[in-house]
Amino acid sequence: ASAMTGEGKSFTAINLALSLARDKDIRVLLVDADVAKPQLSHVLGLGDAPGLLDALREGERDVETLIHPTDVPTLSFLPAGRGSPEEATELLASGRMERLAAVLGEHDRARIVVFDSPPLLQTTESAALARVVGQVVVVVRAQSTPQPVLLDALKILEGHPSVSLVLNQSVHTVASSYYYYYGYGNERSEPSKAGGA
Repeated sequence: ASAMTGEGKSFTAINLALSLARDKDIRVLLVDADVAKPQLSHVLGLGDAPGLLDALREGERDVETLIHPTDVPTLSFLPAGRGSPEEATELLASGRMERLAAVLGEHDRARIVVFDSPPLLQTTESAALARVVGQVVVVVRAQSTPQPVLLDALKILEGHPSVSLVLNQSVHTVASSYYYYYGYGNERSEPSKAGGA
């Protein structure tokens, strides 16, 4: 999730899924739950494919038949599916979403499910989705996301047992000087200034 659009949540979701999929002992399912703007579905050429909304609407439909393999053997993808924004809000906030999330996790105990959700402050779907997942990762764009906006987004997640933040597009700089201790065992030398001299 993210507070607003443009913070890199879809980019972070796909990269998290790819990183997790490198572990050959687990399988990863990436779900495009940003049904209003299904960026991942379009990038993967599945913008018109049945997916999450279809599974929620039809209830009894076997969601596993809607999951697509990828070029990465341990990574699969569930597109957003087809439906209207109004219908999406209702379906994602329904008990069906809770049951579907449970089914996705129970079908394969070695599978980690990563949801790319809509921004927290622009739709109600993210808050509903947050109630059915074990962990929420909020993407924050460095030098862009205003602190009050982030705090408003985090209030929506208040009470969730596991909320983490990812700082996206951060510029890392190396200081021109730093201090370090050098020693072995219990022996320690005095702090030394390194660099810049």
